Amino acid sequence: MKRLQFKLIPFIISVLIVVVSVTGICLYAYKGYDTNKIRFVNSYFNYEDHSAQSTEEQIKNYTKFSSAYYSVPADEFKFTDVKSGFEYNETASQNSKNFIDGATYANGVLHLEGWFDIAPYAVTTYNSDTQDWVYSYYFYVYNVNYKYASLINNLYFCFVDGIGGDEDNFVGTYKLNAVIEEFKEDKYPGANGTNLPTYTYNGKNASSYAMYIYDLNATGSFAEKDDKVYRLISLSETLSTSDKETLTESRWLYQMKNATFSIFYSGEESSSSISPENLIEIVRGTYTSKYEKGSDFNAAASVKDSGVYEGYAEDLNKAGYGKFIFTRILITGLITFAISGVLAVLFYLIWQDSPEEAEERKQYKLEKKKRKQRKADN
Repeated sequence: MKRLQFKLIPFIISVLIVVVSVTGICLYAYKGYDTNKIRFVNSYFNYEDHSAQSTEEQIKNYTKFSSAYYSVPADEFKFTDVKSGFEYNETASQNSKNFIDGATYANGVLHLEGWFDIAPYAVTTYNSDTQDWVYSYYFYVYNVNYKYASLINNLYFCFVDGIGGDEDNFVGTYKLNAVIEEFKEDKYPGANGTNLPTYTYNGKNASSYAMYIYDLNATGSFAEKDDKVYRLISLSETLSTSDKETLTESRWLYQMKNATFSIFYSGEESSSSISPENLIEIVRGTYTSKYEKGSDFNAAASVKDSGVYEGYAEDLNKAGYGKFIFTRILITGLITFAISGVLAVLFYLIWQDSPEEAEERKQYKLEKKKRKQRKADN
């Protein structure tokens, strides 16, 4: 057997074949292959098995995924019964004057017996157009009892400036009473409705299906196994008729030092407008601001026990894509290494002959061909 000779340039080229092949394929599988990212998104949102996580866990994971920073603002909100004025806490309310008996507010979750649960979240997202932080509050509504046909679609959230107040100081409770009456009179001063939180991964070559949060414990005659979690939004304050005479635009909830709010139901029919004759207030409450702007909220994440946490801002890598894809990338890399290794060895063997040896073989084959030709001619 001929002894192999080490040749630097062929060796370097052979190694590069392996390195470039493995690196290129692995990078493409990690960054450029949309199917892997869709697999991760499906896994993160439990697309194939909604029951793999509780509704509460789904809400938290969605909030963490979609926001730059987030918190459960339990201390910023207080909820009260609309008839008795009883403030809900961790002890179930029992009062003959209550509109809802057995309601509790504990660990940042409002439980309204016979209606639904509400989980408030504070979040920030970055608006690249305005180059500013958007600071928002959302109220996730789940464990819904669908005793009415379109309960979620007909929920509204309205808030007004101030807490308390009196007839001479038109804020808080007095202003809220006024705007609720305007709703009932069909003047519709403006309220925040619900939206359906969803996420879709859009890659260069493929897109995922829409990912939702599923209400696993929805009940009532209209409940379905794939009911989705909606959320009440708090984008702008409700301005009364008198407000509109002096104010040109409404504020966001976080822009107020404090506010009084109502969550109400507009009736059974499915409609984008409020039905005054069927308006039912479900719960009232107050809000006290803790942060003046989104950047202050974000900065609190670095403070121990602030309750503000960094989210993923829809960054798949932050959300754990690398860990999810590691085994698949490893297998892909090993297969590529084996195939490219064989090709690299073959390439290196081709270069084992020296130029002189190669020329001698060429001349030998040429002479052999000539001898055959001469025999044929004779």
